[in-house]
Amino acid sequence: AYWLLRAELAQPLSIRLSPFFDLGWVGDRSNLGDMGRPMGGAGIGISVLDGVLRLDVARGIYPSEQWRFHMYLGGRY
Repeated sequence: AYWLLRAELAQPLSIRLSPFFDLGWVGDRSNLGDMGRPMGGAGIGISVLDGVLRLDVARGIYPSEQWRFHMYLGGRY
């Protein structure tokens, strides 16, 4: 089982700059009461044409503190 939480601030424009914060947990459902500290990260993203192209730069907070770059291509049909 897993859960993921993402908080993001953005304006409704064709090009959006949005800071975000992520939390996540992966594990056995029987251990939900004893899950410990979730993984976390924060970063900033640029979304073009309502999410057709998205570029994110993120920094892990826990457990590893490393930088990552993600690029997403998608479309709404």
